[in-house]
Amino acid sequence: MASTSITDFYLPPEHLSKIESLLLRESPSMAGHLYTAQEVEATDLRYIAVPVDQSIGSITRKFPDGPTYFVFTAAKVANAAIARFQGFQCIVITASLPFRVVHVLRHFTSNQNLCNYIRFGTAVSEPVGEALRTREEAVEHLYETDMPNSSDEQAILAYQLNHLVVYLITAHEIGHFALGHRQIHTAHFMDETDRKTDPVALALKRALEWDADSFAFAATVYLALSDFRKEPMVASLLTDPQTSLRAVALAAYCFFSVMDSSKNQDIAVEERTHPRPLVRMGLVTFKLAAMMQPLGWMMLEDSLAIMAETNRAFEVTLFEIAGGVMEKELAERLTTELDAEFDQLLSILDKTTSGLDRSRLSDLAWAKFL
Repeated sequence: MASTSITDFYLPPEHLSKIESLLLRESPSMAGHLYTAQEVEATDLRYIAVPVDQSIGSITRKFPDGPTYFVFTAAKVANAAIARFQGFQCIVITASLPFRVVHVLRHFTSNQNLCNYIRFGTAVSEPVGEALRTREEAVEHLYETDMPNSSDEQAILAYQLNHLVVYLITAHEIGHFALGHRQIHTAHFMDETDRKTDPVALALKRALEWDADSFAFAATVYLALSDFRKEPMVASLLTDPQTSLRAVALAAYCFFSVMDSSKNQDIAVEERTHPRPLVRMGLVTFKLAAMMQPLGWMMLEDSLAIMAETNRAFEVTLFEIAGGVMEKELAERLTTELDAEFDQLLSILDKTTSGLDRSRLSDLAWAKFL
């Protein structure tokens, strides 16, 4: 886990053309210049590559399907996907996705109240004043605004949180493979693109996305409370279970907020391939909290309280730094969607997962809590 090299898992040059062809054919929005390993090592992408490399290395080493690689594309869309070929699979991540997230995180960690909450659990004060923007407009405003001046400590915290985000993104894509989803989705490519199709098939796709989210959160939380404490990049942040959970929850909530602002959320629920990003955060909350107790780290109610506090800390900080507030209509719609999706997707997973090949989970200690 201590290695910072990307040479083990970055896509070998001889496979670049296969990814290029697949992107152009099946996901043109993700098509663009594919960075070579040398280009990654020579740019700021090397900082993003480290948690991707760690995620692949910590999860897939004993998979019997050939190597899992990753590659960055210069496409402007914020997206990630997994592509499968004979003898190997490859996670494709647009460089704009992690850079967009860290840009927003730099704004958030410039707020000392939020830093104190993450590091020490200090409660944030309730906001005062009138909203200037909608929630979505506020997130977009932060991305379009230059990163603020901040202390070295605040900047480091942003990159530590982004480290967790990138690990989570990678683990989600690995999850599709590890959980046997390829038995259902036989195409070479599984991406985040909305395609209108049969409502039953779309509901199944949303259920599998939740399944992959649960896998990714379980992997990230387990490592945040164990092996990640040995990592120089994040060891100073992940000092105890409560701080680690706050960090993972804040990182994830920020990631889903960025994805929420970059997608068209007006699509009807039944026409989506994915639950709305903020609904996805709600769907995994109970899964994430439930695994803390059997691991001996935290009681269920305490975990749920921390995650609710963290979501609130994000919303209060967004108001303070960008004048954005979650509108009542949006909050009500998210609650309605969450309730409806939870019941439906849980039912689908109960009927589906028993027929999927989950053998790759046997060597993952934390997977028994999924």
